[in-house]
Amino acid sequence: MIEFSASRFAILTPVMLFTFLGGFLVLLGLRGVNRPQKRGVSLPPTTTVGVTVLSIAIAFAWSATSATSVAGATVKSQSKVNSDGVIVQPITKPVVIESTVPTSSTTVGSASVTRSGVTTTVPRTTSTLAHVSTPAQIAAAASGWPRPYDPNVPMDFTNVAGVSADQIVHAQQLLTNTQAVLKHWASPSTAVLEGWKSIGDGGSGFEHYINYPLMNDGKFLDPHYPESLVYSVDKTTGARTLVSAMYIAAPGTPLNDATLVNFAGALIQWHVHNNLCWKNGSDGSPIVAGITDASGNCPPGTALGNTQSPMVHVWVTSNKCGPFAAVEGIAAGVADVPDSQRVDLCNASH
Repeated sequence: MIEFSASRFAILTPVMLFTFLGGFLVLLGLRGVNRPQKRGVSLPPTTTVGVTVLSIAIAFAWSATSATSVAGATVKSQSKVNSDGVIVQPITKPVVIESTVPTSSTTVGSASVTRSGVTTTVPRTTSTLAHVSTPAQIAAAASGWPRPYDPNVPMDFTNVAGVSADQIVHAQQLLTNTQAVLKHWASPSTAVLEGWKSIGDGGSGFEHYINYPLMNDGKFLDPHYPESLVYSVDKTTGARTLVSAMYIAAPGTPLNDATLVNFAGALIQWHVHNNLCWKNGSDGSPIVAGITDASGNCPPGTALGNTQSPMVHVWVTSNKCGPFAAVEGIAAGVADVPDSQRVDLCNASH
């Protein structure tokens, strides 16, 4: 989608004019320094007009096409990756578990659920960035990524176009460490005793348990402190099997944060959940109670949650869409590229 930025145009136009006109005047001045007759330096009218038109054209083209590269751009990050492959993030809010979902029957489109002491008004949106694939994602998909994942077979991250050697190291380190540590929470009862709470989505076939304080503890992609644990649910017996960790970045982290985007490149697809509606569970903790309608409204008695933090799954059981696959269907969330081009959905729309 092509969009025009008036503010960018207003800034770029005088910059281009100053640069081009100044450059011409400097060149003319240098040419006249050694001439016997010293004359004032000036530009012919035709040159001045031509340079002005060229400057405006360049400024306009840059301003009109800037929106198409949003998904490929990154924003400055305050995070850093340590030697263990853990992303260290600044802690900006106190850790408090509470919920502020309204209990009256009202339609809410911009209310929020407070988790980890962070309350954010979330706009009614169905996407977070312009749907434009990055060159790395296109290259990775063209070279056959994602690849099926079997925890009993070493994962092959090599020969994925657009992915650097450092990104392969990060991806392998994250997968290996998660496989080794996550089994500690094989039983949901262990997870509950240690602070994880179900968000009540077991009816979907997968149930997410979240440890809210860990969402703002300064550590991210740390298998010893996974923000969320995901269990598959047998709808016949109710048995739950641990299948993956769902790592959730600190509240306020943008989807195109440079540290996140560069961590494993196109091997990982970051996504958010911005259409989930929440209410208070029986113990006062937030649970998922539905999704927004076509107008972005939540059902009566529920509220749109603050679920804009970037997330990624790391699987410890087989997944045909790779070790970092999203849960298919509504639970897949929203990424910065169309579903058909995501590298965590088998490159197929769902």
